Amino acid sequence: MPRFHFHFRDGQNVVQDVDGAEFETFELAFAEAFHAAQKMWHDRVMRREGPRGAAFEITDGAGTTLATVPLVEVLGASRERRPAPSKHRPSLYIQIARARQLTREILHSLEQSAQTRMRSRELRGWY
Repeated sequence: MPRFHFHFRDGQNVVQDVDGAEFETFELAFAEAFHAAQKMWHDRVMRREGPRGAAFEITDGAGTTLATVPLVEVLGASRERRPAPSKHRPSLYIQIARARQLTREILHSLEQSAQTRMRSRELRGWY
């Protein structure tokens, strides 16, 4: 089962999640971070601390950042009552985060492809 880490960033300070947690899918890990952000937002308001600049950063076991869940983005969701996301019907936030991750992966693949083409041209003497 994949392991995900939930680092908490508050401005320039980062609290590293060294242990992480195992989830069947990225979507379930994102839902966990989203719910934690909702609770954290409430706690910060009670202490009269603003949520700006605070976020959970979800990384995989290799340390690659998969998604960021800013506390300010969960404000609207904290006011609404909505069913908890399930692995069969991911929420809109989970779908958006997954789309962002796929976009990053595509851009990375395109960059690698361009570098390979340039290297091939250099080897062939086609500048």
